[in-house]
Amino acid sequence: MLDQSANQSDLEFRERGSLVLEERHDEEAQIMEFLSNLRDIDLRRITDFYRQRLEEAIETFVEGVALALLNENLISSKDYQLIRQRVGNEDSKDASKGLLNNVIESGAEAGRALWAIFARMQSTKPKLRGILKEIQAKGLNIYRQHKDKLSTQFPTRIMTNGEKEDTYTDLHVISSPRQRSLNEHEQISRGKEHENWQKLNVKQLLEKIQIDQFFRSSFGHTSLSGTSVLTGVAGIGKTTIVHKIVQEWAAGKIYQQFNFVFLFKFRELNNRTKRTSLDEITTDLYPHFRTNSQAVWKEPNNILIIFDGLDEFKETIDFSDQRRNTAVEHHCFDPESQCEISDIVRCLVQGKLLRGCSVLLTSRPIDLETLDQAGVNLWAEILGFFKEERKYFFQKFFQNKEIADEVFAYVEENDILYTLCFNPCYCFVICSTLKPLFEKKEKNKNSMPKTVTSLFSSYIASLLQRWGCHIDNRRELLLKIGAMAYEGISKKKLIFYNYDFSRHGLEPSQFTSGFMVEILQKDTSTNVVVYTFPHLTIQEFLAALSVFLRSQVQVIENILNEAYSNSDGRYDIFMRFLIGLSASNSTQELQSDLGAFPKNANTQVQNWLKARLEQNFKSAHSMESKKILLNTLYLLFESQNIELMRGLLECMRKTDLGGVRLDILDCSVLATVLEPCVKIKELNLVYCSIETDHIQKLLPVLHKCKMLRLNDNALNDSGVQQLHKALERKDCKIKTLVLTNNNLTDAAIPGLRNALHTNKSLKNLQVLSSENAGDRENKFSDESYSLLKRICKKRRVKIILVADDRLFNYFHSNLNDTVTASTLLRDILANRCLNGKGDIIPYAKAVNLKWFAFREMSHQGKMQVW
Repeated sequence: MLDQSANQSDLEFRERGSLVLEERHDEEAQIMEFLSNLRDIDLRRITDFYRQRLEEAIETFVEGVALALLNENLISSKDYQLIRQRVGNEDSKDASKGLLNNVIESGAEAGRALWAIFARMQSTKPKLRGILKEIQAKGLNIYRQHKDKLSTQFPTRIMTNGEKEDTYTDLHVISSPRQRSLNEHEQISRGKEHENWQKLNVKQLLEKIQIDQFFRSSFGHTSLSGTSVLTGVAGIGKTTIVHKIVQEWAAGKIYQQFNFVFLFKFRELNNRTKRTSLDEITTDLYPHFRTNSQAVWKEPNNILIIFDGLDEFKETIDFSDQRRNTAVEHHCFDPESQCEISDIVRCLVQGKLLRGCSVLLTSRPIDLETLDQAGVNLWAEILGFFKEERKYFFQKFFQNKEIADEVFAYVEENDILYTLCFNPCYCFVICSTLKPLFEKKEKNKNSMPKTVTSLFSSYIASLLQRWGCHIDNRRELLLKIGAMAYEGISKKKLIFYNYDFSRHGLEPSQFTSGFMVEILQKDTSTNVVVYTFPHLTIQEFLAALSVFLRSQVQVIENILNEAYSNSDGRYDIFMRFLIGLSASNSTQELQSDLGAFPKNANTQVQNWLKARLEQNFKSAHSMESKKILLNTLYLLFESQNIELMRGLLECMRKTDLGGVRLDILDCSVLATVLEPCVKIKELNLVYCSIETDHIQKLLPVLHKCKMLRLNDNALNDSGVQQLHKALERKDCKIKTLVLTNNNLTDAAIPGLRNALHTNKSLKNLQVLSSENAGDRENKFSDESYSLLKRICKKRRVKIILVADDRLFNYFHSNLNDTVTASTLLRDILANRCLNGKGDIIPYAKAVNLKWFAFREMSHQGKMQVW
């Protein structure tokens, strides 16, 4: 009986053992099947994610794992002996860490073999078995959940034809060596420079950076991880590119070297007023990491952290550490340490927190100087749209190719509007404004926008006409919105919160109307709802409109003076709008919706502008003062005040922009403001980078100039060919023409000869170059120059020599520097450039100085000359 019972127990024991073995075999088979279905990159991510726990789990049997790897020829005998030695020295922790390092560096095959060994060993190793069960249970949930969140939370959409489309429009991004801080408005600076970038692009000299090349590519200083900075003006597409990067990573298309990508927006971080930690802000935004964040931080090389909108951050971050308390900053060196947001960002950028991780910062191109001292690996800038992309945008917006081409042709003819089109947001505003005008059967192009003010005035008017029926008091509503917008510009603030609206008497219920939805964008991609204007320029226009309409209770001249004295450019566009609103033809549509604009506002604006122009013309001696004059001429352009243009500019002795680099838009504006003048005493455009295209823009006014100085530019022969059109006009008033140092050749001579045959006004011509002209030297053969001299002699045109021009130039710009004047005169006289000492007064007449140089010198100066 006892034997029978013992046999029964032994049988049951063996059956239970057999069942356990079968279960273990099934578990091992399930694990192996699960692992085999993983891609190499996913398996590597799991290894990285669980690495620290794996190191701890195998410490007690690391020698057995090493032996299994040795048997499969996946590690060398030397590596195996090293593991044994470390275990013998009771250093199993380093042994397990070294073994995992060795396997991971050996590649994907070794990694799979390691997990197969773990699967075979897990039945008797509780910690290892727990990790494998957790992996089976969660699978790649942590990755998939994270990628799904990023894909849905950060879409890439653009506005076309009033609808949002899931279409990403490619933008030109280049490695940017440009300045980190601007002294003028970013839209003005970058828009004007776009002409030069377009030329480089046409010549295929502009190398684009793709969005998958911001890290670990040849564009950076090193191929390692680090910080990349992406800049661009407001509305150019920085956030869109960031969203595109996130989506492409989540789809497995780019940056697969990163296991995790985290995107933070400064507009949301602004709401954190207390000290916090990187771990806390991460798990708040990505709660699926709350139980796993520690494993993430252990592998910083596999992390990409993106901070979008540095310029929107409420604090200024000093990346140079010059103002930091170094005794406190060590608190930011750990993901769980409590510190200020600014210190978290700074330490990540500097590599002091999560050393080895990659960081991408986006910002408008303002106040970035200290980033240069933070060891940035790559600077990139979004240039926006070139001609091809602009045309593509118009075609997508209008869908009707015939209308799209017609609108684009109109915009291309208008230098102001076309320059704006490098920015996608401007393209949208322009298309939205022009759409109803071009869809009419009868088109009146004279009533279409020609200035920036008229463009945005028409745009806001169109929104009011579309949605205004739901608004009780449109004027009062715009005054409140504009007051908030003006406060934002004054404080360099682009992000607004509910409390901002309350302070300006705006009710939340108003934001359900269609008009408000188009005027203020609601951002719900963050945990805190924030509002922004669709574009900085819309904010600037509404701010100017509010100031203009409130002229009864505030003095516009004081606001203009305050804005004009600001040196960082924040008020540049605002001022153009404020001046432009005084032009009745720019605001007709708005006045029909809002009522008549105050007349005293027009008076204040015009008086201020006239006084400012008079002052700027008189003080335009230095490079800086000439740039200020140019900016004021833009204000005059926006005013569209023909009487002011004619009356003021004709009484000025000269318009001197010498030394200021001018682009196509500058020349177009200059031509517009000078065109009402019947005659212009002098136009000085020396060293202004004038080319053929610039001459074409200036043609409407060049023939009105008595003295035209175009020396030291880049006219080339083609530019002189364009200049002939001015010389050949019957009403040409040019008496003195200076073309020195323009890279002219014999090809320019026949055209000049023909022009001189018909021209009746020219008296002085200078075409020969100075000795130090360099690449700009005019090179004529003796035969061609003799031909020119013959026609000049026949026409009684004096060819001014370089030495003569040296004296002329000096007196022209240095009338008050009598000591140097005397030195220069003695030098010229001593070298017999004047054919002997002679009498300075007859000489002044000969070179068309007309006494002014000598007359305006002091008596002491005259005595020093003699």
